[in-house]
Amino acid sequence: MVAALVVIVTLDQLTKAWAVSALDHGPKHVIGDFLLCEVTRNSGSAFSRFQGYTSVLAVLAIVITVFVARSVRKAT
Repeated sequence: MVAALVVIVTLDQLTKAWAVSALDHGPKHVIGDFLLCEVTRNSGSAFSRFQGYTSVLAVLAIVITVFVARSVRKAT
């Protein structure tokens, strides 16, 4: 489970780094005219809502994750 998490986070960070470096100068056609990739930035969180509350939402997500993990552990 930890290995899967590490792989997912690593892939996420690698694709973000690729997007910033490859698409920084404008959109890029990846598959002919079919797929166009463009970098956009989210100034907030949760689809640009709750701007300024990103850290609060992150802490809330951690608390909920711990609660769910403990509940699952007790249930099994």
